[in-house]
Amino acid sequence: MRGRRSERTRSRSARASGADTACAEYLRRNLELQRALTFFPRSANAWDSLGEALWKLDRDEEALAACEHALELDPGFDSARVMIARILSEQ
Repeated sequence: MRGRRSERTRSRSARASGADTACAEYLRRNLELQRALTFFPRSANAWDSLGEALWKLDRDEEALAACEHALELDPGFDSARVMIARILSEQ
């Protein structure tokens, strides 16, 4: 939890100083993953990756929903389970 909050704090600080390339990268990645999901809607990996990108953009509820969907598609997908635990530990 502490590490994640400091990452968000650093991200906000970087944006405040005009260096928002990390945020732009996560937004770009988010769009790419959403595009990929139109072609592979049953990819647990793509849904989990989307969840992580959303989490890094402070969109926790959407991130949680994406990771939960990944688990619905593949109940044994441990990466999604770990990501859900990270998100929930912050709430």
